[in-house]
Parts: sequence; structure tokens; C-alpha cells
Amino acid sequence: MASMNSESPTPAGEFESHRAATDEAHSLGAAIREHQAGHLIEAERAYRALLAKDPDDANVAHFLGMLRFQAGAIEEGLEFLRRSVKADPSNSHAWNNLGNMYVQIQRDELAEKVYLRATSLDPRSSAAWYNLARIYSRDNKLDRALECLHNVTRIVSGFVDALQTLAHVYYRLGRRDEARAVYQQWADEVPDDPTPRHMLAATSGEGVPERADDRYIVKTFDGFAERFDEQLAQLGYSAPQLVAASLIVHPLYLTGRAAVLDAGCGTGWCGPLLRSTAGHLVGVDLSPGMLALARQRGIYDELHESELTAFMRSRPAAFDIIVLADVLCYFGRLEPALGAAHGALLPAGLLSFSVEALAQAPAEAGFELATHGRYSHTRRYLEHVMIDSGFGPPSIDEVVLRHELAEPVKGYLVTGRRAGS
Repeated sequence: MASMNSESPTPAGEFESHRAATDEAHSLGAAIREHQAGHLIEAERAYRALLAKDPDDANVAHFLGMLRFQAGAIEEGLEFLRRSVKADPSNSHAWNNLGNMYVQIQRDELAEKVYLRATSLDPRSSAAWYNLARIYSRDNKLDRALECLHNVTRIVSGFVDALQTLAHVYYRLGRRDEARAVYQQWADEVPDDPTPRHMLAATSGEGVPERADDRYIVKTFDGFAERFDEQLAQLGYSAPQLVAASLIVHPLYLTGRAAVLDAGCGTGWCGPLLRSTAGHLVGVDLSPGMLALARQRGIYDELHESELTAFMRSRPAAFDIIVLADVLCYFGRLEPALGAAHGALLPAGLLSFSVEALAQAPAEAGFELATHGRYSHTRRYLEHVMIDSGFGPPSIDEVVLRHELAEPVKGYLVTGRRAGS
């Protein structure tokens, strides 16, 4: 399970805020409530009846357009939104939602124009400023993105997606002190959010935990699940292939008879690669969103929502093979996880995992929490921790796990057998 510093996948919309301006029309308010409740047939019928009475009602066209677009009628939804802003060119909320539609169909050049229109109509529209910043960020117009994001933070506090994007833009610009200041602001404004606390530790080097908080992992990957596979493909993600290929040293490789655990399975990228070796394939992950997508693959015999160390401890001597592809980058100290893996393996069992590489670590710790929020490990630490956890001398190969910001992410592929097996 791999994570990149990434921005929120969803443009900010204005469904709720514009509703307040339209509830004086009781029938429209009722239609909107049906829409929000997910009663789309009833909502559409009500919207169309209202529009039949008044074809120039910009508000009804606005909401009907959103409903039709959400239902997959892309061109019809766009046409209703264009009709709405033509009837009422002063409605910044409709312009913002039209921009959201253009983003969804990958027409950023049109989205930029309508977001600019929305911000000119309402300079305090934090949603439109945020959406405009996302376009500039994707287009590497980072100074413009910063300007938009600063507008957001001046208008509203606790806008988590905007704060995360602002920190990410500073990170891309190499302005680490300013990124850290944003994480501090985020932690102050949203004290229950685990993400800024984790990233403050990563960017300051202070209060570094031995592993990432479970809530941070769930929040990160649930929010990332829907676009996980697409983004990893763009990054040339190779950890699943590397880990799966390393199983060739096991006598049950490609036999279809091994009991295999995919620990931290995410959306199931490793599943198809492990299936020809596995007679029984089990996946475990903390993120419900990731597991829902893994389940859709129809590859696994069992899927479990659990912290992987606890899960392995609950399955003593259960598996021939355990793989952890890009999972232990959320663990600094590896002794608990590798000890649990040893206990969950059968005699002659094989463990294979990938981690990000660290050339040197301070104070002989053997690992470090990097400014991007993931841990990396030294070769020497990996050798010692594998042997101390009950494995024979491991095989450790230098690999490239993926590319980020056009740079290779270097790592280690580690495989080891239970000692004495």
C-alpha cells in the first residue's frame, strides 16, 4: 500500500450553501431535499415539473443539471448548467459547479475560465478559489496556486483539503519551513485530525512515532482509494511485480497450493500476481475504502479489515508466504511487524517485502520519517531486524519502487525464510 503526497480528488461544490438561497421556494426546497436524500427519480420529476412551469428558472436548471450529470448524462447536465448561468449570470455557485463538471470531463481550460468567473462574482467563494488552485497545481502554475490557496485560508479556517494542497504545493517548491507552518496551522484549526500531527513530525523531526497512527493510515487511504490504481499506474509503480517475482525461491511458487497472505493489500494490486501461487489467498488492510475495491477484483478467498500486525498475531503458523508490498513505509521500527510475520508463517515459510531505502540514519536508529510522511530504512537495519525476528540471512536487492516528481523512489526488496526451516 503506497501513498503519495496528493491533493484532494474532489472539487469543492456549493450544493448546501446555495440551497439556503433557494429554500424560499418551498417546492424547489422539497426537490432539493429529495436530491440530497438520494431519491433521484423523485427529485428529477420535481425539477422537471418546476422547469416546465418556468423554463427560465436558473436555480431549477442548476440543480437539475447537477442531478443529470451525476447520473451520467454528461452533455445534458452541462447544457442545464449553461442554461442556468445564461439565465442568471450572477450566480457564482452555478459557475463553480459548472467548473466542477468541466474538471470531471478533463476540460481544465474551460474549468479555469468559469472558476475565474465565480471568484470575480464572489471573491469570498472559498470553494471556487480552492478549485482554481487545484487546476493551477496540476498545470505546475504553483505561484498562482499559492495565491488562490492563501485566499482560501483568509476566508475560512479548517478547510482541510485546501490546507493539505497548500502544504503539498510548498513541498513541491522545496519550501519545507512554509509547509511545516501550514501543518501547524492545520493541527491548530483541526486538532482531532491525525494527518497534520503526522506530517509535523515528518517535517520537523520532532515527536517522530515508531509507526504511523492507524487513524492517519485509514484517513489517507480511504480518501485516496478511488484514484489509487490510476495514480500508481502513472507513477510506474512496480512493488507488486517485484514482490511477486521474489516468490520464485519458494517450492510452492506457481503451484496454486500455497497459503498466501497479502498484508496491507490495498486495492488488491498484488492479488492477480499471487493467484497462480496461492491455493488460499488472504488479504488484510486497515482501509475500508481500499478493501471495497479489492473485493471487486474477485481474487481473494478472504479479505479482512484489520491492523496487519494484530492480524498476523491472530493467525499463528497459518501461511506459507507473506508479502508486504510498499506497506512497511508506514512503520519505522519493524520488530513488531516482522515478529508477527514470523509467527504467522509455517515452517519453510517465506516473507517478502519492499521498503524505501535510506543511505544513512541518525543515532543508529536504522530508519527515518522523511518529509513526505513515509519511513525509509537502512540496509544494515533490515539485515539485523530480519535475523533478530527469527529469519535466516535475508536477500536484499536495490530496486526502484516508482517515480515521484519525475524522480525514482529507490528501495529495497527483502526476502527471507524462517530460520531453521
